[in-house]
Amino acid sequence: MMKRKNENWRLKLLGFSPWILGCACILLLLVIAFFAVSNYEREKRLITNGLEQKALTLVRFINSAVADSVRTTVMQSASYEKWETHMLPALKLAVEQPGVDSILLVDKDGNILLSAGAEPVAGEPLGGDMQLLIEGLGDSKKPLLRTKIIRKSHNGQSKAIIATRYIPRGPYLKGNKGGRRHMGGGRLRHSHHFALAQNDMRRVELLSPVYLVQLDFSPFMEPLRRQFLQIVLELIAIFLVGLGGTLSFFTLRGLKGSEKTLEKMRVFNVVLVSSLPLGLVATDENGGIQVFNDAAESMTGLRAVDVEGKQPVDCLPGGLAKMLGQKKISAERGQDEAVLRCELDLGGFALEVTVVHVAATENILGAEVMLLRDLTHEKRLEVELQRSERLAAIGKMAAGVAHELRNPLSSIKGLTLLLKSKVGPKTDGEDTADTLVREVERLNRSIGELLDYAKPGGLVLKPSSLEKIIAKTLLLIDPDLASYGVIVEKEIETDLPAVLIDRDKINQVLLNVLLNSLQAMEEIEGGRRLKISLEKQGDYLLLSVADNGCGIDPMNLKIIFDPYFTTKGSGTGLGLALSLKIVEEHGGKLLVSSVAGEWTEFQLYLRCV
Repeated sequence: MMKRKNENWRLKLLGFSPWILGCACILLLLVIAFFAVSNYEREKRLITNGLEQKALTLVRFINSAVADSVRTTVMQSASYEKWETHMLPALKLAVEQPGVDSILLVDKDGNILLSAGAEPVAGEPLGGDMQLLIEGLGDSKKPLLRTKIIRKSHNGQSKAIIATRYIPRGPYLKGNKGGRRHMGGGRLRHSHHFALAQNDMRRVELLSPVYLVQLDFSPFMEPLRRQFLQIVLELIAIFLVGLGGTLSFFTLRGLKGSEKTLEKMRVFNVVLVSSLPLGLVATDENGGIQVFNDAAESMTGLRAVDVEGKQPVDCLPGGLAKMLGQKKISAERGQDEAVLRCELDLGGFALEVTVVHVAATENILGAEVMLLRDLTHEKRLEVELQRSERLAAIGKMAAGVAHELRNPLSSIKGLTLLLKSKVGPKTDGEDTADTLVREVERLNRSIGELLDYAKPGGLVLKPSSLEKIIAKTLLLIDPDLASYGVIVEKEIETDLPAVLIDRDKINQVLLNVLLNSLQAMEEIEGGRRLKISLEKQGDYLLLSVADNGCGIDPMNLKIIFDPYFTTKGSGTGLGLALSLKIVEEHGGKLLVSSVAGEWTEFQLYLRCV
């Protein structure tokens, strides 16, 4: 049961459209690609954020260093130095940090103001990428960041360029009042320096300087490269898995189609073998029975479940088992007989047995196939044909003999009556004459029956009721039934159709059959029973007459309808022969079955109207 459920689930799974699997694989590929690219972008963003934080730290360091330098100059120096003088040392100090390639200060027009660690010198214009970064900052006074990753610069290195505005901070921009409070004493001495510093810072503000911090991006290229390679490998793996799944699915669908085709072929072969009118028995290379169809079952009386897998000698009747073994014997003798044929009489069946040897090939194992053809009907027709020819010859001869005998018998009867008239009454001569007349009349009656059997029947067909004919015939033999003490049982169906018959002829047939049954019950002591049944079977009415008399010997069943065959001391033996002739002229059948010493049954089939 579990195996069948699994098979059903597998067939349901294979019943889905391949496009569903394809869409599922594509969707899975897109999901994996999305997450892989998201991880890659997140990794890149984290690296970029780290670089930006490093750039901001450097910018804060530079701003703090410049502010301290300016403050120190204003407070302690005898003369004030310009902002560029304070900025350049801070830039050079910041460039000395690991991973920093260069730091540029450019104005809003893209002209380099100051540079540290870079090839460009002050006064030179910037390249296109850096100019775009500056323009991206706009006119905002907030510390915005713009970052550009250059995978491969003109010198073959990877770098990250972070752009942010330089926003001057410090007490020297708070105004004179605040500055003086912060500077404390010496305010008169340094008031001139402070004013210069404020003017210098205003000049710088008009320039709108921008930091361009160039950081070495090479250490981060390898992780990104590995991340990218990992994404590519994952996508390739998913693609291959999807491709493999799709191919497997199509393979399974092809297998399912093949299984369906094989199942149809198997069912067709089973139906074909089962419906063959020939008996089929097939063995494998080991001699075991593999096929035993329905026709073989009916011919042998065996069941397929009882013989399949067994050796023929263990289950088949002796004649059939020997036939299957003949091929091996022929092979041992060096003969090459591919087909063996014979006829067997098996349980009432006349069979033509053909054994075909299937030679072993590369794809087919050697085996034997036995074909059984039922010849019973042909043999029966052959016997009936021989019987008909024999009876026709007998009838023709009998007609000629009867014609030749009737004239002498008429003369004998006339002379006997003449002699009787010349002898005295109540004398021995009169008794002799009477006996001679009776015997002549008996011979005439026999000759009449013989002529009736020999001449073609002239039937007067009319739709008639068999039930009425049965009643009329029973009325004729009612005295005999009473004298024998026979109990008659009738089983007659209602609403039976009429039959097209010659009433007198069929009445004669039924009378002959009933008289034979009565004579068969003469030796039975008491309990004599005669059963008459009438029923419809297909297109025929079946009239059965069964008795519990002495029965018929099996050897006599084959010749009981032959002319002049009789087991009684009296009678001509033409009654049943004539009855069979009449029934056959009506297109019906007259059959007999019997068990000696127990019962006899006659079956009369007549076609319905």
